[in-house]
Formats: sequence, structure tokens, C-alpha cells
Amino acid sequence: MPKSPGSFIGGGSEKSVYQDSVDPENKVYGEFHDPVEFGDEPFTKNQIKAAFYLGKLSHLLFPNSTADQHGAGMKPRPFVRMSKIELDEELKEYNDSGHASDELYEKIDGRSEDPKVISLDKLMEKSGILIDPNGTNFSFDKSGKPIYLDTDLPWIIENRAGKKTIISRFNPKRLQSTIQNLPSPQKADAEKYFDRLIILYNEDKKLIQK
Repeated sequence: MPKSPGSFIGGGSEKSVYQDSVDPENKVYGEFHDPVEFGDEPFTKNQIKAAFYLGKLSHLLFPNSTADQHGAGMKPRPFVRMSKIELDEELKEYNDSGHASDELYEKIDGRSEDPKVISLDKLMEKSGILIDPNGTNFSFDKSGKPIYLDTDLPWIIENRAGKKTIISRFNPKRLQSTIQNLPSPQKADAEKYFDRLIILYNEDKKLIQK
């Protein structure tokens, strides 16, 4: 695993994305921000592992619309490694600008209202996977189809007035049902990832109930 990320590419409130220092031509490195800054609990190992498994499931179910996953860990800071997706020209300009013009900002922000993005968002939600519809999370391929660039945590742990609560970002029943429609051997791989995802989820649920 890389000891440190490469050059900065872009990011949002939850993570920053960098060139992967080991394989910059094919992979990127997403480093999560400290959730304590937003009043949430520090990340558990289970959350980061689960982000990898949910990302693998997303790619199996939507191979042309999501990035594949290549690793995850906690050091030096919580991270995931993903396949590098070629960004469209507008998104490249936005990420490279540092301070985008109002016109460019509105174009990128408006991607969340693009009918193709909305369709992908709804399709993934129907499959049991909730994604962040922020416009910066989507690039368009040469045919105009949206690709979801982010890797999401399957749950967060909130702490409000000393009470810890898990907020799930996936629907286990829908996801398990969708997996059954995959052909072999993708189905076998997906069932393995799903089983591991649920084990991690249940472990964290027990952890906060102590």
C-alpha cells in the first residue's frame, strides 16, 4: 500500500482524492477527512473495510458506471484505492482551476439535475446502494453516460449528546435481492462481498450498543 498519496486531484467534504503513488496511471487514492470535525465518531476499521466491499459490489452491479476498488486501510489515515477514471474536459478544468468561474461551477453543480445522473442515482438506490449525488462526483464518458467517481462509506456513526447511532447508507435487503440477478461467477463474488459487508456492519452495531 502507498505510504503517502501523490498529487492532489480533487475532493469534497468527506475525502480528498490524489494520484496513487504506486500506480498513478491506473489508480487513485482517496483519503477520508476526520469525521470528528463534523461531530461524528472516528472511523472504525470496519467502516473502511466495508467501503471497499460496497465499492466492489457497486462495480459488479454497475461495471460501466462506477470505479473498481483495489484496497483500503487505516494508515497513515483512512483511505481507499480505486481505479482511475478518465475525467471529462469540464470536470478536469474544474478540478485544475483551484477557483472555478461561476459559470463552470454552475455547470458542474448542475450535473446532479442531469436526467442521466438522476436515472443512475435512482437505479443504484433501487439496487440498495445510496450514493452522493453532488455534481462533482460524476464524470461523463465519450458517449455521454455518467460515471460515479466516489467510494462511499456504507454507514456513519453519529454521536449526539453522548448517544451513538449508526446511519446506514445502503439497504441490505434490496442489495441482497439485486445480487441474485447477477450471472456466475459475478454472483458468487458479490455474495462473498455482501456477507463480509454484513458481518462488519453487525460488528459495529454491537460496538455502539455497549
